[in-house]
Amino acid sequence: MISVFSDDAVSLAALRGLRVVVVGYGNQARAQALNLRDSGISVTVALRPRSPSRAPARRDRFAPVSLRDGARQADILLLLIPDERHPEVYAALEPLLRPGAALGFAHGFSLVFGGLRPRADLDVFLVAPVGPGTELRRAFESGSGIPALVAVAQDATGGATTLALATAKGIGCTRAGAVWTTVRDEAVIDLFGEQACLCGGVTALVSASYRTLVARGYPAELAYLECVQQLKLTVDLLNERGPEGLREAISTTALFGMRETERALARSDLAGVLRRRLQDIESGAFARRFQGAVRRGGPELNLRHDVSDKERELASSGRVVRSLFLRGKAGLPRSGRSRKSS
Repeated sequence: MISVFSDDAVSLAALRGLRVVVVGYGNQARAQALNLRDSGISVTVALRPRSPSRAPARRDRFAPVSLRDGARQADILLLLIPDERHPEVYAALEPLLRPGAALGFAHGFSLVFGGLRPRADLDVFLVAPVGPGTELRRAFESGSGIPALVAVAQDATGGATTLALATAKGIGCTRAGAVWTTVRDEAVIDLFGEQACLCGGVTALVSASYRTLVARGYPAELAYLECVQQLKLTVDLLNERGPEGLREAISTTALFGMRETERALARSDLAGVLRRRLQDIESGAFARRFQGAVRRGGPELNLRHDVSDKERELASSGRVVRSLFLRGKAGLPRSGRSRKSS
């Protein structure tokens, strides 16, 4: 059974009077820096001299300092830069961190698989919001929050747990709930979720579904509308009500077809594919491939721009469909085929 810490169970007192230094100012770092500052915490942003993030940080009324100055000042150093940069940046800053300082992460990858071994006198904790920084900030500003996974990797001072939970509160996550876990569990589950369903699985499924319809001669834009654009409606319903609630909400035809497809996929090697992906992550093999690609600067890291002709066709249909709905900003109407009629 997991432990969930609510907002009224956690205090910000542990952060009062401390200097929190956020390294980086990307999606997650910006949100956490702004949320902490709006919670009344002293926050400094530390960046490389020529970082393109300096301009947006200044626009948000931060005065960025160098990484080295940030490390010297930090009572808590939040390392919110890409995972692959953690070991190098930490190695450069470690001699500058004062004894008993704390080191915070938003993902456990570098601690579990990246070979990062923090100095023994440092508190090391994890606060991993379950969502991107844009959503973390949007929720905070609206008075709500998104959940976070919280863990302690190293409790040198005896206060790491208190600092971790206070940080989760400061960025607004305890409003939705801070879930206590281990750094390894967070790292493995996060990687698996991204690969199995959230990114890898869902894009493969919608792309294959779209191509199946188009190959049979159905209009590309309608195929995109059905297989991609409507996905948000189903995901929102799944988020709000869970699988049982989804089954209750969809039409009889959708439910009947859903069950048949579920049984067909169960007969395939889907479970085997997912099991092998999990084993690949748990063994560290995925991390070693990723780190090797980083060291080589290989083409695997440029996949954002390496798209096939089929993917370009899908993207083209998507631009057409999205433009139709953006004109009126009315959003996608509910489909009677995927929801029960009212």
